Amino acid sequence: MTAADGGRTMADRIGEVAGHGAEAEGSPASSAVREREASSGSMAGQILDLMKDRGETLAVAESLTGGLICAALSAVPGASAVLRGGIVAYATELKARLLGVPQTLLDSHGPVHPSVAAAMAEGARIRLGATFAVATTGVAGPEPQGGGRHRAFRGQRRRRHGGADRRPSRRSCRDP
Repeated sequence: MTAADGGRTMADRIGEVAGHGAEAEGSPASSAVREREASSGSMAGQILDLMKDRGETLAVAESLTGGLICAALSAVPGASAVLRGGIVAYATELKARLLGVPQTLLDSHGPVHPSVAAAMAEGARIRLGATFAVATTGVAGPEPQGGGRHRAFRGQRRRRHGGADRRPSRRSCRDP
């Protein structure tokens, strides 16, 4: 991301698409997001435009959000130029079977953990053949299951046109 993006990462922007952004409603930051959306399209559209301009693709792995991120992205006209697809793995065993999350990780940390979100994103990126992937996992309640919400953003190392390596993006965070 550049300074023009307000210093936010792609993971922050994708989290906002799913309604899990860091900005509290009514804060100056959320007002700025709404103003940008009004002037240049939806947040999902901005993400897709940015990635299209960079020649990048996106995959989504969702648990807590149940497909809402992929739905928001796929609703944007022209999304197919960037969006490779999404995997909704709500059940714990599907995180292992469909996304390749190591069973040992699930056994030791449970399904709601930053490392699980990162493994989900990496599994989606590889399985769907995308440059980047985002993943969400969390507890909708009412029973606790490790607490919190987690999202992760993964990218692969690739060559730019000029031959210089682009560093992989790796980010995971826990929302309050």
